[in-house]
Amino acid sequence: MKVFKTQKRFVLIGCSLHIMMSTTLYAQNDLDDLDVVQHVKHYNSLPSVEESTAKLQESSQFAPFLKEAEEIVKRFQLDQFVGLRLIHRHYTLDQNQVMAEAYKDVNKVPSLVTSAYSLEDAREFNAAPASWIFGSDPQKEVLLFENSSDPAVKSALRSLSKSPEFFDEIGTSIRQHRLQSLLSVAILQRDLLPAKGNQTYLEVNNSLVNKSVVQICEDVSKEQSVIPTSWSFHEDIITHRCKGYSYCQVEYDGKHVRWYHHDDVVY
Repeated sequence: MKVFKTQKRFVLIGCSLHIMMSTTLYAQNDLDDLDVVQHVKHYNSLPSVEESTAKLQESSQFAPFLKEAEEIVKRFQLDQFVGLRLIHRHYTLDQNQVMAEAYKDVNKVPSLVTSAYSLEDAREFNAAPASWIFGSDPQKEVLLFENSSDPAVKSALRSLSKSPEFFDEIGTSIRQHRLQSLLSVAILQRDLLPAKGNQTYLEVNNSLVNKSVVQICEDVSKEQSVIPTSWSFHEDIITHRCKGYSYCQVEYDGKHVRWYHHDDVVY
């Protein structure tokens, strides 16, 4: 498809999560003052990964927006941290919950685990905003889409706080290309689970416990179908999120990354 000709210029990565905040993003880089009731309502209304992917592939605006977004991100010197994520939902939040990522050992294996936490618990382990959704009205709020306690996120937030104009520009571009319901702005870099070029990130999503577990593997068999869900403008970022009930394989050729999802893995 024509839209995927631009993939050579971007690192493809894998899936997501969610929340909410005010337009003065640079002044709010934590979970204080979050309207958790509205956040839960918004997050639970998000589409599935299949629905979002289908709509994005149908859009003639995707390829030109990627080019424009790359220019904006690199002009603000944020490409080391910032990229794009496909907007979609894995699980349903209960009252007073947010989705957050934390480093843990799972079966004695270093992992990044994402699941729903109460707002108080998320604050307790220092989870911070990691991705955002722009509404159709530029005068209204920017919706937070993911939290993480990874140190790279905290570093990126400090850089973003110095460039409030970035969100104005990227938000305007997303809206002009009519992609605000499909693409979010995200901090993609992760420091706690670094992968080498010959390694694979494996993600398994368990609907029974509503947890998503990412681990590093040396070898995973390839699947035919591909669902790209994140795009980076920096060659060194190899972190990801993925489709539910799946695991993802990354192939790294020294410059670009491709992700593959499988639907038959049990956590």
